[in-house]
Amino acid sequence: MNEVSRQIVPDVYCARLPASFDVRGLLRDLEMLLVALWEGNFSACNFNDGWDALPVDELMSRSGIAPSWLGSDMVASLRKGEMRDVFEYLQCPLVSARIMRLNPGVAIADYLAVNPLGREDLVRLQVPISISDGLTFRVNETPAQMAEGEVWYFNPGLSQWAKNEGGEASVYLEIDCVINDWLYTEINRARIPKLESVDAEMGAYVYPA
Repeated sequence: MNEVSRQIVPDVYCARLPASFDVRGLLRDLEMLLVALWEGNFSACNFNDGWDALPVDELMSRSGIAPSWLGSDMVASLRKGEMRDVFEYLQCPLVSARIMRLNPGVAIADYLAVNPLGREDLVRLQVPISISDGLTFRVNETPAQMAEGEVWYFNPGLSQWAKNEGGEASVYLEIDCVINDWLYTEINRARIPKLESVDAEMGAYVYPA
């Protein structure tokens, strides 16, 4: 598309793309990956020792999954898995993917995700897999709620804040995608210009008319 470096829409807070994936399937895929890689292979990100990342770039291949660290039985299972369905749904070039985990008691305050990987033609999508009951997530100080299995875009120019006060980790799939006509259209079709809090204690929001 032309002008790939332009912002998606300057006044968009976020967008919930019109797709939802089976959480049980995503959790099953996650469990298989952790068994293959071991829990200790989560590598800490730069934010905090409690926010971990597990790269899963190999799973994005359109031609099939064949990473060397998976056995043939697991490869066959993941080819039919829910995580693969997420990648197949995205009709745009995929650059990288990782599983992110925010551990209990960790807060990541006022961070920006401008230009993922230093490229202006990329946007970052998030698919929650397991959300802790004690997770609070804010965009520009406004509480936002995501449901497990949904696909979300958040404006990278807006301040984000996350805190996990629950007893379990919050886990989600994060994907960096190249902007093309399909992705541009999907984000703008599902755009939420601004989140409006309706119950601060419950951390709820409504879509404005």
